[in-house]
Amino acid sequence: MKPPRAKSKVIALVLLAGVLPFLASLAAHLIIGDAKHVQEPLHEGFELAGCCIALGVAMILLLRLQHENASSHLFWVVAALVAMGIVDGMHSFLPTGVAFSWTRHGATLVGGAFFALVWLPLPVVVVRRKVHFILLVAVLAIAGSLAILWWPERLPAPWVAGVYSRSVIATNVLGGLGFLAAAVFFIRRYLREPQGENLVFASHTLLFGTASLFFGFSHVWGADWWVWHGARLLAYAIVLAAAQKTSVAPYQHLARHTQELLKANEDLRTEVVERQRVEVEVTRQSEEQTRLNAALTRSNRATLNLMQDAVQAKDRLEKVNQELQLEIAERQRAEDKLKETLLDLERSNKELEQFAYVASHDLQEPLRMVASYTQLLEKRYGDKLDSDAREFIQFAVDGAIRMQRLINDLLVYSRLGTRGKTFEPTDSHEVLGQAIANLSALIEENQALVTNDDLPTIMADESQMVQLFQNLIGNAIKFRTHESPRIHVSAEQKGGEWLFTVRDNGIGIDPQHKDRIFVIFQRLHSKEEYPGTGVMSR
Repeated sequence: MKPPRAKSKVIALVLLAGVLPFLASLAAHLIIGDAKHVQEPLHEGFELAGCCIALGVAMILLLRLQHENASSHLFWVVAALVAMGIVDGMHSFLPTGVAFSWTRHGATLVGGAFFALVWLPLPVVVVRRKVHFILLVAVLAIAGSLAILWWPERLPAPWVAGVYSRSVIATNVLGGLGFLAAAVFFIRRYLREPQGENLVFASHTLLFGTASLFFGFSHVWGADWWVWHGARLLAYAIVLAAAQKTSVAPYQHLARHTQELLKANEDLRTEVVERQRVEVEVTRQSEEQTRLNAALTRSNRATLNLMQDAVQAKDRLEKVNQELQLEIAERQRAEDKLKETLLDLERSNKELEQFAYVASHDLQEPLRMVASYTQLLEKRYGDKLDSDAREFIQFAVDGAIRMQRLINDLLVYSRLGTRGKTFEPTDSHEVLGQAIANLSALIEENQALVTNDDLPTIMADESQMVQLFQNLIGNAIKFRTHESPRIHVSAEQKGGEWLFTVRDNGIGIDPQHKDRIFVIFQRLHSKEEYPGTGVMSR
């Protein structure tokens, strides 16, 4: 039996993505009428936003296919998004006409065809050449768009008496049936395996299928026509949720692996202490054995009557000596194994650092591409876009930049346990001076005052101490009130340790959040109030 909650979610999905858009289109037509609302800049913004989302999500999913043993249906999803994104992008730049209309319908047809292939397994040649096949799909999509642009006279008329022709209706219906076939596939997968990714793709394809089936019956530039464009953009926005989950998953796995390594390292340290204690005990027993041998020699010289007892005692001591030798040999083997384990841990830490760098680089590359091309679109066509479209582009650029910062902070975080140096005498006063010098521009800009008491020389890693002071002072300036920041650094010796204190007149931290602020990704304020990623700051 299927889980009741899964069935209820599928019913809600069909109502929201299948029935509700149709009712919204019908209501718009009945209430507003057939009047044309020609807004070409708004239309370009809709199509460009869908193009950027489709290509961005396709790149993220393709990266996942290269690094994970994912199901074959995701490959067809990537192919569909690449083909639709390219043709929709070409459509957004064309003036109203035959080529303008047929690129729109062509994107629907090719997207529905590729999505319908999720039912089929991947051919062997595609399994071995996934990236090459996606490039081939992109080239064919570009070639098809250019063919429509160069030879529009060979295509049937898209409109007859102000409404879409039968050929346009048939093209959109065929594409819609392909999307609906994919929706059935993802709904079945969700009922078998209630995973959020399957529900997201089911929503995406069902909404696209409904929009495609009824788009040909809408009135060009009419209210119902705009409703179906909004439904398509909503479908693109929904699939972006699955891409976000795919991006975060590797970092969650990395965090769990890091915690496991830290625990293993602590266990090894405990075992090393135990081994040292055993070595001390073995040494003590060896000294005791030497003392007993000396006492036995003196006893043999003192009396011959105890010769037999002495011989027996010697035999016993020799047996103990053999047992001790065996134990020493066993301890030696344990020490050798411990050394091998420590070497393995060191290699594992280096591999973890290398993995974090590669993962950060591979994940930042598509983000840089999305941000760069989005900024290029704004630069070239900003005067053709309305304020909403430019705001949407800015949102996309801001999101990509914040994701890059998050990745860089995670990379620094992952190196904290592997880039440390040997502790050596370190002048805390000089370390504080270096941190203040590094933050001089920020301190001057905010009119901050940093003071300190006499600071001691301690055993520490100088570079990590500089980073520590720099983060604490930077946070004190960042989380400021309306007053100029005032920061004071002091140190107090307690027993054999030094307790450093950094005080400021900032907003402070509520005691109920004292544990939460040391958890990665946790923030107490929104990014609009105070910047940061929740990794290397409060």
